[in-house]
Amino acid sequence: MVKKVNLEGVIEGLTQEMAEQMMVAAETRKMPIINLAGINVAGVDPMKLGTFNEREMASVKALICYAAANNNLTEDALRAIVADRFERILVEDIPSAHYERVIEYLVDFKNSVN
Repeated sequence: MVKKVNLEGVIEGLTQEMAEQMMVAAETRKMPIINLAGINVAGVDPMKLGTFNEREMASVKALICYAAANNNLTEDALRAIVADRFERILVEDIPSAHYERVIEYLVDFKNSVN
């Protein structure tokens, strides 16, 4: 059994009740428990915690520039569309685990207004 710790406020929007539910789910499903900033967090896939590295971000920025120009959009508008598509506020906050999906989305992007 994992020692329960107070995670409320450590991760934005995470309540103690949510943290306890994560711990129970992890124990039930035998999911990994990782250490995040010195605190055990259950059921979190470590691959989904990091955001794009420099090389990935450069590729995403280049494709945003290209797709925006080809769809008569500003780069800022397309960045907002991409971030929203991946349920983030900023493109920089998209988990690196979604890198290939972001690239595919940008390569296939067609502005429905055109």
